[in-house]
Amino acid sequence: MPDTVPAAAALRLLLIAADDALAAAVRHARANDDVEHAPTLTAAIERCAAARFDCILCACALPDGDALALLAHLQRLQHGHLAPVVVLAAGDDAAAHARALRAGAHEVIPADGLTGAALARAIDGARVRVAIAADVRRDERVARESEQFLRRVLDSLFAFVGVLDRDGTLLEANRAPVEAAGLTLDDVIGRKFWDCWWWSYSEASRSRLRGWIEAALHGEVVRTDVEVRMAGGRMMWIDFQLAPLRDAAGRITHLVLSAMDLTERRCAEAALRRSEQIYRRMADANLIGVGFGDSSGRVHYVNDEMLRMMGYTRADYDAGRVNWAEALSP
Repeated sequence: MPDTVPAAAALRLLLIAADDALAAAVRHARANDDVEHAPTLTAAIERCAAARFDCILCACALPDGDALALLAHLQRLQHGHLAPVVVLAAGDDAAAHARALRAGAHEVIPADGLTGAALARAIDGARVRVAIAADVRRDERVARESEQFLRRVLDSLFAFVGVLDRDGTLLEANRAPVEAAGLTLDDVIGRKFWDCWWWSYSEASRSRLRGWIEAALHGEVVRTDVEVRMAGGRMMWIDFQLAPLRDAAGRITHLVLSAMDLTERRCAEAALRRSEQIYRRMADANLIGVGFGDSSGRVHYVNDEMLRMMGYTRADYDAGRVNWAEALSP
């Protein structure tokens, strides 16, 4: 008869065994726990569907099945999230023990000569394994949710964000700029970045990008305005940056790239240049006096008509002798 081991807190156990002597021994060893007894596989399946248990103890052989059948059913019933299962094996058959562990058992111990201490260790060990597995699943779920959230954020941006391996392979990229180039992620992920559509329109473009990657691998942060190819062959100016990503030891493991569409800024700059050119032509025509200065009276630009009106010559302006405040004072 196994010795009794007090439990710190009562557990709800399901014992599945046709052997009344084994059932009595387990009840005695776990006298402080709530032990339910199911003598058959069918009865055990009904109890597992109706209630949750802190641990399941199952004999290898049952009148209408075996422990392997129970484990298979629990996998389907609980979608792989098993209550701890300890298989009480008949004899010391290593192969049978291995089969039970592969099928999902958390512990396998001999039923013959069962002691309270051995049963306690098996139950505690099984519960620890399940708790660790639950923690791992939770961490994996949190990591997936975090990754999915970050992906949604990045995909909502038009700014290009990506990660390169040290050899220039594109490992990650957000979706919007890829689609704006008429591409899919499958078209670019896993390819050398310089061979992707944005850069492959000329060998000069490829070579320039390879040089920037090499500089970033040596620790530089590269930032420049550059033209890339988009959907339909349309060219777009972008503000492109490439920066090294280091590990805890300071080693460069990856390169992080980002880019912003400069189309609006470039268009605004071009419009400003055109406006300045028109204005300058009008000023240089000397139809009216035009000049620019600051609060100190210094003149930064003046046309010949304004010089005439102020009483100065072009030579005076070139020599820095023109002061609009003095010229306009009464």
